[in-house]
Amino acid sequence: MKIKIGFFLLLILVTGCNKPREYAVSDFQNLNGYWEITEVIYPNGEKKKYSISTTVDYIKIDSLIGYRKKVQPKLDGTFTVSEDQVNFRILKKSDKGYFFSYQNGIDSWQEGVNFLGVDYFSVKTIDGLVYCYDRYKPINITSDGKTTE
Repeated sequence: MKIKIGFFLLLILVTGCNKPREYAVSDFQNLNGYWEITEVIYPNGEKKKYSISTTVDYIKIDSLIGYRKKVQPKLDGTFTVSEDQVNFRILKKSDKGYFFSYQNGIDSWQEGVNFLGVDYFSVKTIDGLVYCYDRYKPINITSDGKTTE
């Protein structure tokens, strides 16, 4: 019983002391390119995995200002591009880390940056949903029917 209580207190201490990750402005340049959603993690811990997605997010950032578009990959390696785009700014809130601040003319919202890497990033919504993305790797089908990456 004492071990369980000790473990529980240690867990509270570790999770309660997490500081937001520090990133340099240049780190956000890693987001330029195509990203595929891999999973959504719900506040209760349940996960929804996405093995294949028909759309990919294209992100373009210059300094800390950018936009996001939905695109559809084609078999020949090109994309069908949507005319819709959502503009955003990356903001730093001193004690809470970095946020994507979106505005589309009708609505505005923010997503917190959970993790930012070269081939992976995740964001968290105000509702506690965590969206996880991997860098998109196109699959090209050659004339002989084989696939290449």
